[in-house]
Amino acid sequence: MFAGSVSANVPLLTENAPGDGLHWNRKRIRIELSSSLLKSPTAIKPESDVIGAITRSFATWSDVTGIEFYFEWSDRQSVSAAGKTGDGVNLITIAPTSENLLAIGGDSGEVSARTRVFFGRRGEISEADVVLSPVQQFSTDGSFGTFDLQSTLTHEIGHMLGIDHSPVMAATMYQFQARNGTFNLPAVLGQTLSLDDVAAYRALYEPDAYATIAGRLLRYGGRPGSEIVVWAEEIGTGRVAAGRTTNGTGDFRLAGLEKGEYRLFFQSETTVGEDWVAGELGTLSVSVNRDYRFDRRLGRSFERPTADSIGFNGQFADLPILVNPDKSFAIFVTAARGNGGRTEMRGSSRFFVFGADQQNHDLGPDFAISSARVFVDEAAREGDYTVSVANASGNQRFFIGALSIDRYSNPWSLYDLK
Repeated sequence: MFAGSVSANVPLLTENAPGDGLHWNRKRIRIELSSSLLKSPTAIKPESDVIGAITRSFATWSDVTGIEFYFEWSDRQSVSAAGKTGDGVNLITIAPTSENLLAIGGDSGEVSARTRVFFGRRGEISEADVVLSPVQQFSTDGSFGTFDLQSTLTHEIGHMLGIDHSPVMAATMYQFQARNGTFNLPAVLGQTLSLDDVAAYRALYEPDAYATIAGRLLRYGGRPGSEIVVWAEEIGTGRVAAGRTTNGTGDFRLAGLEKGEYRLFFQSETTVGEDWVAGELGTLSVSVNRDYRFDRRLGRSFERPTADSIGFNGQFADLPILVNPDKSFAIFVTAARGNGGRTEMRGSSRFFVFGADQQNHDLGPDFAISSARVFVDEAAREGDYTVSVANASGNQRFFIGALSIDRYSNPWSLYDLK
């Protein structure tokens, strides 16, 4: 089964990517829907529920944010050209025009959509356009190999609101999107918002109504801890509540948090040589309407455990896995070759029990896989949960929010492994 495993890393990137602070200054936003959305038989599977997918994706954000989106159909085909100002129309299109193809860029074989945002000096968004790639295929019925239209639109609407990509794998705003059929499942996780997605919105639009944890990480020797992911998990449930990446000076900011107790974790986002850091920062109890400071000096770096991908159903990808309560699932990760392929998978939530009979599969000098069965307790709540992989030296690699409990069902469970 391992020889047939495939990668399914498909980036959803933005044009003029929104950064911290971009936002709308109004609660009612007009959207023009290009007629191309109803006249694209090659890019959108015929008989797809296009209008329903559009309506549901906007409603997903409206239900959380209170923003009212209203629509008009238009014969406009192209997004505004890149520059300081656009045409003032918030357009969603899939037309194969030269401007739209230019917006998608040279990596059109991988990108499913892009969002181009225009904004003023104060970070107030004046226009946001979405172009669905006319060279990709979309559907609303889970057709194998297509992108789920509703999931793609829900992600891009987040960018329209000024929200950047998330390091949490099961977040709708995660930078990768699965095609239908990855892990032999429909790509529906992007249709709903995670706790991290909601926190990201609150951080932009309602920061004073929630708690904020901010701080600075310094590497060993006092160097700035840049490009390190910091995330908070609820104590009690283990759900990932929010995650962000440090900037060039090592600063991070987790905003939009509910009142509660959290465990804070960190992990390198990129690897330079063997300069890898990961672990737990500590715990913190927070109340709303308050900011908390959390500065830390990190220990020495170590060799990164070679666990690059997580797997399910004979496939590996940098993508989340849908699981359900009161069921068991077989999970795989690429193993740490430098330690003879010996790894141990763990969960940070008490509702996920990893079996003691984990196995390491040596597939030659260049490839190894570890497998584990995990039982999801019936009391586990909807949300995203982290899997950690420790090698023989005890060094860890986290798959942040890799296991997701959602309203959808995963039929590939192992009922006899409880």
